[in-house]
Amino acid sequence: MANDKVSFVIDFSGLANYAPVEGIGSSSLLKMDGFYSATIERVTQGKSSTGNNKLILSLSVQDADERGQSLIADVLVSGSDKNGNPNIRQLGDLLYSLGMSPEQVKVMAGNPAAPGDAFGNQLKGKVTHVNVEAETYNGNTTSRVRGYISKQRYEDAVSANAHRKPRKSDTAFAGAPAGVTTGAQATGGTVVLNAAPSTNGTAKVDPISRIAGLNLPI
Repeated sequence: MANDKVSFVIDFSGLANYAPVEGIGSSSLLKMDGFYSATIERVTQGKSSTGNNKLILSLSVQDADERGQSLIADVLVSGSDKNGNPNIRQLGDLLYSLGMSPEQVKVMAGNPAAPGDAFGNQLKGKVTHVNVEAETYNGNTTSRVRGYISKQRYEDAVSANAHRKPRKSDTAFAGAPAGVTTGAQATGGTVVLNAAPSTNGTAKVDPISRIAGLNLPI
């Protein structure tokens, strides 16, 4: 009945392990596909649909025609791809796009493992260069980061006015789009950077210090 009094008690015991759940945002739909420069605004840790560790990047586009638009990108840092190659090569592509040379990326293989959150903090504020294509997933079309490119390749494409192309908006994507975490969030993830031993006889350097000391563009 409308006049029935509602009464209940609140059990607070479920707050014992409380941690805030914060979304990282979503990707915008850019007017064109192509190459873009973007600032890394935020980095969180997550799991891929197959259980591999990944860094989730929240990016802010810097190009004048799309300045301020957001992109979400995944960077796998554990496991192997279908060809048996280590997924952490995606992190190598990201570091290369930030300005590290291939030789500097290779040296990282001799470093000890680093906590994912601490490593991600060193990436914030830095400028990366990405290849973007539109995709449609569950009827929603957004722009997706397909990969990372070097600053030189980005600048060469801009100089030749070859950095934009018509949007590939009708492309269907079989899996979840970038930024959608299908597994549990990692709470103590580690970025493994010691896949191969150092062969140059030099002392190992903490990878977080190595990134911080590069003075990469911000």
